[in-house]
Amino acid sequence: MSAWTVTVQAGAFLAVLVLPVILIRGWWQAPATTALVAGLMVAMRQSQCHYQRLRLG
Repeated sequence: MSAWTVTVQAGAFLAVLVLPVILIRGWWQAPATTALVAGLMVAMRQSQCHYQRLRLG
């Protein structure tokens, strides 16, 4: 049996998914996008994502 747990800050996890799209599409130039990203970072500052995997065998 083996187990492992990964804990990541939700803001960093979201940035990995959303930031490339913002940069590729050129949305980083829009003031609304900048305000939205800043607001999300503040709102998710203390949030965490947990992933746990158990393997029985």
